Amino acid sequence: MAGLNLGSSFCGGILICPSHVLTAGHCLNGKSQGSASTFTVRLNTLAYSGSTAGIVIRGVKKFIVHPNYNNSTYENDLTLLVLNQTVTNVSTIPLPLPATAATTKKPATTTKKPATTKKPATTKKPVTTKKPKVANRKTSQEPAVRDLSSYAKMNAVIAGWGTAFSGGSVSQKLLKANVTIQDNSVCTSQYGSGFNGKAMLCASAPGKGPCRGDDGGPIIVRGVLVGVTIGSYGCADPKYAEVYVRISAYVNWIKTMMTNNPG
Repeated sequence: MAGLNLGSSFCGGILICPSHVLTAGHCLNGKSQGSASTFTVRLNTLAYSGSTAGIVIRGVKKFIVHPNYNNSTYENDLTLLVLNQTVTNVSTIPLPLPATAATTKKPATTTKKPATTKKPATTKKPVTTKKPKVANRKTSQEPAVRDLSSYAKMNAVIAGWGTAFSGGSVSQKLLKANVTIQDNSVCTSQYGSGFNGKAMLCASAPGKGPCRGDDGGPIIVRGVLVGVTIGSYGCADPKYAEVYVRISAYVNWIKTMMTNNPG
């Protein structure tokens, strides 16, 4: 989790590699590249003030807002920050697979299973038939989240230093909450055409959700970054789930920008 001091504004962010932090596009709306040198990124801290022992502070070399970001509809609401110095002692959060890979990988795994069932037929030792079962169990857990094209009804974690309620003050300590990712049909029923299920997802929980200052922060499923906070109407409004950028739709763009803009 990263705390971003962006001149006159504050947002959350996510360290996705040693030199890059991902945040929301609207967090940098109206900001110029010339002001990037005044930004501060705080990592490895629970305190908003940065008083936590072991805090890591970095500056920003430049930022890249998604070229199709729309400040009215919040479509393509992503920005990549390039740090002025790499971070080597703070864990990064992995990205999901791209949406196309997520939808095509499942059939690929089904074609491998018959291949493994032929081995026991050719081997005489029944002991060897147990090995593939154990291996399959191991490989089906970690990639399971990364390979999904939808996270509907899955539990997720959000975090940030945002206000605890609408009109409140920024929290002095990092807060987190458990929420449930909703099916796209729920989000569409609440936001209508303003919700694009291919590029957005929504999540909610009674009395929980991001508020002012949490924009740009993460929503995480089993350790994988599945979304970046856009926001909603109010804070934890029971009539509206919070909306997030669906990261799987932007993985290729993110990786290309990181390659083209090294730290």
